[in-house]
Amino acid sequence: MKASRNILFLSAIFLFAGLSGCKDNSDELLPKLEANYILTPDFGLTTTIFSFNVAEAMDLGDNDDPVFIRFDWDNDGEWDMMHSSLPEYEHRYFQPGLYHATMEVSRVSGDTDTIQRLIKIEQGYSPPQAILIVTPDSAHLLTEFVFDGSLTHDDEDSLETLLFRWDFNGDGNWDTEFQENSITKHKYQTEDSYTAIMEVKDTMDLIGRQETPVIVNLLNHLIKPRATVACEFFTVEELFTFDASESYEEGKPESSLLYSWDIYNDNAWEVQDSENPIYTDSITKEGSINVKLRVTAPDGLHMDTILQVKVHPENTPPYANLTVGCRVGNPLTQFYFHSRKSWDRDESMMNLRIRWDLDDDGEWDTDLNDQMNVYHQYNEPGQHIVRMAIIDSGDKESVDIDTIMVFEGNHETSFVIEKRDIVDEYYGTVRIGNQWWMQENFNSEFIAAGDYEIIKKCYRNNPDNCDKYGGLYSFSDMRRSDFCPKGWRVPNLKDFEILMENLEGDQIRSLLFGGSAEFHIQLAGYTDIFGKFMGLGENTHFWARDLSPTGVPMAWYFNPNRKINQRVYVGKSYEFYVRCIKK
Repeated sequence: MKASRNILFLSAIFLFAGLSGCKDNSDELLPKLEANYILTPDFGLTTTIFSFNVAEAMDLGDNDDPVFIRFDWDNDGEWDMMHSSLPEYEHRYFQPGLYHATMEVSRVSGDTDTIQRLIKIEQGYSPPQAILIVTPDSAHLLTEFVFDGSLTHDDEDSLETLLFRWDFNGDGNWDTEFQENSITKHKYQTEDSYTAIMEVKDTMDLIGRQETPVIVNLLNHLIKPRATVACEFFTVEELFTFDASESYEEGKPESSLLYSWDIYNDNAWEVQDSENPIYTDSITKEGSINVKLRVTAPDGLHMDTILQVKVHPENTPPYANLTVGCRVGNPLTQFYFHSRKSWDRDESMMNLRIRWDLDDDGEWDTDLNDQMNVYHQYNEPGQHIVRMAIIDSGDKESVDIDTIMVFEGNHETSFVIEKRDIVDEYYGTVRIGNQWWMQENFNSEFIAAGDYEIIKKCYRNNPDNCDKYGGLYSFSDMRRSDFCPKGWRVPNLKDFEILMENLEGDQIRSLLFGGSAEFHIQLAGYTDIFGKFMGLGENTHFWARDLSPTGVPMAWYFNPNRKINQRVYVGKSYEFYVRCIKK
């Protein structure tokens, strides 16, 4: 079996990458390499998973002189895995017989050794591995659901010898007896959320089981609800006219539809099953109101849509929007704040007045004026809250707050603006030696030259993680010459090496968020070649623009727990963070 080959190949890539900085041990006398491993158990069944523990049987070397390992599980002359330096391996033999498991160990110097052991495998029996697919997994009450167990497999028996039974609603009572057919159909009588259960029995009466959720509702996606409202802005004193006349049922233009309106989306319907698609009413609440429209077909199935309307008082307060130039700095940093994204529905920005409380002490540091931009220097390290208030001509006020962090340090700092995003993005910057670096990970999406769209990914697809850690970017996006803001570029490995040379003391500790280097690395993880999110809270990677002489992408790998701070070889399918450096 070759199931572990891809994972071991990835391990080998990183291990070989770590060798690029190894010292030359060619003049040292190395101990004789002797292959050995501990096998657990000594013999077993076709269901046994064997452990090959190398670390407890021999010395695997260190980063300067690693030992590489590979196995030929059945001694057929073909190695079943790439070289690796993992301490332990697992393998399962699916057929009974006598196997000669062969392990080869080697060093970079060319020193090798092999060991071979005889393993006796007898026939074992395992239950079927049940796989149930329900199509669709969510649909309306008139749907005939298909329950498909044909992907089920058994290590000893063929699909044709297996028997299947189903409990469609998960009530503990089987709705069918065991039968040969792996596919069946069922139609539910009531809408609900069910747990469908399938059991599979093999020739040894061993049973596999799988459960899967099924949602049965009254929703028909062929019904297309369309809701509009006459005007864009309303006050609490005005009447809203809602129109659902553009709603329809796909494929049934003659269908007589009924219309229901829930003005506050609170399931207290103001109108139910009306033949008239027009509805007029007032809304007494201020703010963003979600109005629900339900369109019902003659068969009782329906579909909902939400229409959001903004309801204003006679004079709404302005909308305050505080923008921070850089969120992290030191006592020498001139922090920049502006309010230019603030607005008012009822009057021009020229009529608005602004004031600032730059240290959240409850006292305004400026008078009411039109000062939209301020700079401020904080002498004391710590967290500082900034307040900005904007007031209209009717003395209605809106306040926005934000937070910045001040750490000990004396590096020169500034900020850079990325203007290509939908909203301008601000990045704090720091000078370390003669290099200017961004203090935070790049986090912009924009259209680059040639209408090429730069797209970011947020860790675990959570937008809050982009706000906290920055965006993860693909190899192809990062390689574009116009990826970073104007005047900035993606760093190469030499840039990272110069950065490390400019650091004093403990490099790893100084690079962490709040560290003396003021580079502020967060352990934000990455995505691997399968798109899996990895490493949050443990490590992070930064793309480097370099390619190896053989065209392999490069990155800078930072893992404080393992005390790793070095270049690595990576695949083109990874997604990493980017720290731009000034040209």
